[in-house]
Amino acid sequence: MSLQQLQPGGKKPGKPTETYQNFVNKAIAKVECRIKVLGYPVENIKEAYESMVDEELRNEADLTTLLRMRGANDIKNMLGNFFKDQLVAKTI
Repeated sequence: MSLQQLQPGGKKPGKPTETYQNFVNKAIAKVECRIKVLGYPVENIKEAYESMVDEELRNEADLTTLLRMRGANDIKNMLGNFFKDQLVAKTI
């Protein structure tokens, strides 16, 4: 059984560029971190998210999605002033 070649003429595909490898590695690291956060109890997800996710990568939509995935009932209450507090801390 022969697999289809990725490039014409039967050439072997070249090595991916370093830029592409960095992009893929960052994407994988982001997903791994989110999976680790999902491993925490629902009550502690907000704190785990804050401690495990880099500050410049945090956003409310991401945290809300993680809480929904874990079946949190009162997401607005759980978020509280989480992101408002971060914005105040950045401006001080």
